[in-house]
Amino acid sequence: MEIVINDTKFKLNKPSVIGVVGNYLSFLSDLSEYKNVGYIKKTEYYFTNYVYDELLLSLNKYEKELKDADKRIKKAIKLFDLEDSFLDREISTLSKGEKRLLSYLRVFIYNPKIILIDEPLKNLDYKYEKLILNYLRELKNKYNKTIILASNNVTVIPDNTDKTLIIDETPIFMNTKDIFTDDDILKKYKLYVPNLVMFVKKAKKKDKSINYHTDIRELMKDVYRNV
Repeated sequence: MEIVINDTKFKLNKPSVIGVVGNYLSFLSDLSEYKNVGYIKKTEYYFTNYVYDELLLSLNKYEKELKDADKRIKKAIKLFDLEDSFLDREISTLSKGEKRLLSYLRVFIYNPKIILIDEPLKNLDYKYEKLILNYLRELKNKYNKTIILASNNVTVIPDNTDKTLIIDETPIFMNTKDIFTDDDILKKYKLYVPNLVMFVKKAKKKDKSINYHTDIRELMKDVYRNV
């Protein structure tokens, strides 16, 4: 897939998890019009009164021949360790976090090739943050999906993406590691410096041989070996 931003072309050549920061709303809207793209918006609207009906509507919308709908719906909610009783809930009674899970399920259930997510961790508690992020990685690694995480709260971007697209007058698309370890880029685009990056920078100033890691466990192993 090729995308164009401010007359600059970027290619999405292989399954990956891509972070997007900056003025990205029109970009997400345009990209959502492509074939086989699922879009999980920051603010969602629902078209039925019950969870089951909402998921069934999503399946019907994207599949002409619907088979084993009940089985697929019940299988989908197991992704988040939800009980079958969740399907009988009125959407108006769901918490903000539960509504967010429903928004994910509406897209996951019809299995698009590309998934766009605006503010991926909005309204989720720690348990579901981990479940969502782990499942997104599985979708990329096992099922060859492309995942696009858009957020201006960029604490989520450095730890969970392969590449990052910064949408600005002069957009750039680079490896996430290269962006968040480059002081000039961070300053130019006014990006938050992740805590892990800050820790490594301070360690290097003290002549400690510690590499950049997105996983805190790998960082601690490096600290144990070299400090």
